[in-house]
Amino acid sequence: MEMIKWIKTGWITIFSIGLIIGIVFLLICQGNFQTTASLLLIATAIISIIIIIIEKIPLTLTTFFFVPLSITTIIGHTGSALSIPSEFLILVIASTFLFSITFYNKLDKKILFHPLTFILLLDIGWQIFSSIFSSLPLVSMKRVFMHTVFIGTFYLAFAHLLKNKKFLMSPYLLYAFGLIPVIFYTLFKHAAYHFDPRVIFDLSQPFFPEHTSYGASIAFILPALFIFTSKKINIPNQAFTKIIFYFVLPLLIIAEFLSFSRAAMISLLIVFLLYWAIRLFKIKLAHLILLLCSLTLLGMLFERQLYELAKKNEAVSNDGSITNHFESATNVTRDASNLERLNRWICAYRMFKERPLVGFGPGTYQFEYANFQTRDNKTYISTDNGDKGNAHSEYFMYLSETGMPGLIIFLGLVFYTIYLGLKLYYTSQSRQMKSIALAAVLGILTFFTHGIFNSFIDQDKIASLVFSSMAILTAIDVYHKNAIEEIEPVKNLN
Repeated sequence: MEMIKWIKTGWITIFSIGLIIGIVFLLICQGNFQTTASLLLIATAIISIIIIIIEKIPLTLTTFFFVPLSITTIIGHTGSALSIPSEFLILVIASTFLFSITFYNKLDKKILFHPLTFILLLDIGWQIFSSIFSSLPLVSMKRVFMHTVFIGTFYLAFAHLLKNKKFLMSPYLLYAFGLIPVIFYTLFKHAAYHFDPRVIFDLSQPFFPEHTSYGASIAFILPALFIFTSKKINIPNQAFTKIIFYFVLPLLIIAEFLSFSRAAMISLLIVFLLYWAIRLFKIKLAHLILLLCSLTLLGMLFERQLYELAKKNEAVSNDGSITNHFESATNVTRDASNLERLNRWICAYRMFKERPLVGFGPGTYQFEYANFQTRDNKTYISTDNGDKGNAHSEYFMYLSETGMPGLIIFLGLVFYTIYLGLKLYYTSQSRQMKSIALAAVLGILTFFTHGIFNSFIDQDKIASLVFSSMAILTAIDVYHKNAIEEIEPVKNLN
């Protein structure tokens, strides 16, 4: 009888569908990606209807499962890229939410007037203002549109759904289940090269554009799965889901290591240290800011000594050695990847100096930075075609594209989110709320740390996790921070 109950639950339905899709992908993704995307879009429509009608799971939750499984395809002859089926589902949810608040006024003022909502809306507002002065207005408006849709879907719409406490853990669980086929697909391809770190760059395609975003996504949900597995908290279908966790968590750890994303590993190391600092010393945002300022000051005082120390590091990331690959993270004299990242940061700073107030406009960096490169800073992997990524930093991206006000707003978002997450962890009366708040803030911290080295906020793979985690913190603050009772074990999602 217990097995029958498991089979009937929405979690197992979604997990089974994920495995089926993974098997199908292994067979067809070697062919035409556009054909694969079309088949996936049709399959998603059918599966979503079945899940929503039979299992009564909201479409927003279903989307978290499909985000890591989505593939990017070029639409027609326009050259526009679309992530299918996630962006299709996101647009449906955003349109439905806009319709509901326009005609039925279904917008909770507690969510709307929350400080975190205010900062996000201020970010959108400044990006719109910056787009008016953009060097490429059409590019900027398209970027702002998708940024607004991401916030509307994964923050505003999702926060309203979280009045129901049983959905608070759903993004991490569903995203993890959606990642399973992608991980197996990537590992099987990587195994053919004997897990050589030099070939990992694009093995996660067509699901992830390259290994750093793949590693960043895994890093984001690892703290949540660790907390949900180790803490004594109620989880839907507790016994079976715990078994799944004990399988999924080691799989994600292995996949993270074999992604060979140095930035993801650094972000996880920092978050691991912060986790114990939070648990043992109850550190607050002021302590983190003081620590950050102290490290910055020490870096400035011992700049020459640190540079001389880095010069002695001759490890490079492209010689096939796993040890050298990770050790090369501090090689700023010979490693091409690090030197190219410095080149992009220097270009971003030069762009900021030219347009310090409004920047060049959202989404314009990759088309403009070539004009700011110099021969001294270029590497053998540099390009003038705007086809090899962005500023490799969320912070430099904001600085170059939206100017100093845009960066200040983003930093305000960073610090307030950390403050809110820590406050909820320390003050919530429910052990369940404490654990979920901690999982959310640690996941966001991996993003903010990783954001020093890469920029992924414009990708649905990361944006879905970032803004949904912010929605979780807002929902706990608005609806559940004073909850005393624990969530009862949920036998099914109906």
